[in-house]
Amino acid sequence: MVKPTRELVIAKIEEIYPNRDVSEILAKLDRYGDEEYEKEKNRVQMAALKLSDEQGQGLLDPSRYIIAAKQVPRCLRVENQWILLPCQ
Repeated sequence: MVKPTRELVIAKIEEIYPNRDVSEILAKLDRYGDEEYEKEKNRVQMAALKLSDEQGQGLLDPSRYIIAAKQVPRCLRVENQWILLPCQ
């Protein structure tokens, strides 16, 4: 499994949201990782993007998953081993 990087996050944004401003979406995604306990920022961002594109149309706003990641202190797993929240 490839380790998520900032470059992969940006590439995924460009793939899912080709007609949107990357910096606008990054600003929303970057809400996660502000706090010391918010680990694995790139992995959580990639998971939020994957979940927002479940239908393959990029219709959902990924920030809804970032908000959930900041509020729900537990692990959530989705297919292909994507981890929305880091296990503690």
